[in-house]
Amino acid sequence: MLGCVVCCLSGWSAFARELPNPPEFHFGDWLVLRPGAKIQIDARRFAPELEDEDGVLLGRRLRFGIDGTLLHDLEFRARIETRKPVEFRDVYVNYVRYRAAQFQAGRFKIPFGLDQLEDSGDLDFVYRSRLGSIVAPGRDAGVVVHRRQPEGIIEYAAGVFLHDGRNTEIEDFAATRQTKPGGNRTTAGRVVFRPTALQRFPSPVRELTFGAAFTHSDLETGLGSLPGVTVSNQIFFPRMYVSGSRRRRGAEFSGRLGELSIKAEFMDAREQRLGQGLRGETLPDLRTQGWYVSAVHPLIGHLDKSSSESFLSSIIPGRRLGLIEAAARYEVIRFGSVWGGVASSPSRSPRAANVVGNDDRIWTLGLNWHATRYVKLQLNGVHETLRDPERTPIFGKDDYWTLAARLQLYF
Repeated sequence: MLGCVVCCLSGWSAFARELPNPPEFHFGDWLVLRPGAKIQIDARRFAPELEDEDGVLLGRRLRFGIDGTLLHDLEFRARIETRKPVEFRDVYVNYVRYRAAQFQAGRFKIPFGLDQLEDSGDLDFVYRSRLGSIVAPGRDAGVVVHRRQPEGIIEYAAGVFLHDGRNTEIEDFAATRQTKPGGNRTTAGRVVFRPTALQRFPSPVRELTFGAAFTHSDLETGLGSLPGVTVSNQIFFPRMYVSGSRRRRGAEFSGRLGELSIKAEFMDAREQRLGQGLRGETLPDLRTQGWYVSAVHPLIGHLDKSSSESFLSSIIPGRRLGLIEAAARYEVIRFGSVWGGVASSPSRSPRAANVVGNDDRIWTLGLNWHATRYVKLQLNGVHETLRDPERTPIFGKDDYWTLAARLQLYF
């Protein structure tokens, strides 16, 4: 495996030397095209070993795409992923003439969740948080009016989508592939406030942001609630019968204190169960709730994204090493039902009024090596603790380890 990694890095570095900047093609003053690609290769190991464990070395992602601008006011993006079958990811157009209100239409991520909205190539960890992977919606077809201004005081997005968002973070897992969340028409909104954008804001904190978001979805009746899935791809809270609506609420925070980057997020999701009791009665809502806090701090070096130095030249003595970061995240996610005054014994039945809940508490520690602007290597150790001993991958065992590595090549 090490030989394969070295060959990949060497070949990519030779290619990167010829690319001082990402390629960009201009056709007069009416069209600009910017092609790109991203390759991710994962290796992982679970402890204790699981019977249905995936292979150790996984070709996680091979994605190609193109961004561009047409007639100055129309931005567009298309991304294709070479999985089986080949899948289109982001495919949309964005009208940008008015800074205060831009209009976007196509297939893209529903505006909800700090972790989920982050591009996979920019993540601080190999895997997203459980909130970003399970509670937050993914991509769907829709229209949005938004203000996207990373340096501005206020950023917002509001839109309508055909469905509840396809979140491939959990749908890739064999245990959930046959029963996807059943959400139909979805409305969503998100607002972000950046007080540090105010010129007179006195604070040692840089890039400080606060945000809030919501979604409201119409649910298909059936076994379609949000599932609890561990990092090791195992179900610890199965889907249950739902009918009515799914409502998500979220709050987020991020900022920098010196070189320390901090992120935090909270989510609460409620799913109705109208007429889903054994005798057709309405049951108390299901509730999924959780939060995380993460921190990243540089250990050695820095990353100059304007430089075209290759991987090989970056490790020659006397030359820059790139950037090495330490990262840590703690998160909690809980599944269960809302108490509705129903006098019944707790049960694990998918139609129970009083559902036996389950929690997953997760520590993730990692190292990130940004060797060049084109190469990133991540190493993570993940420890999970489950509360319900009868809903664990191995009966009676409540703690699990996942060791994961990701090599990423992109431009």
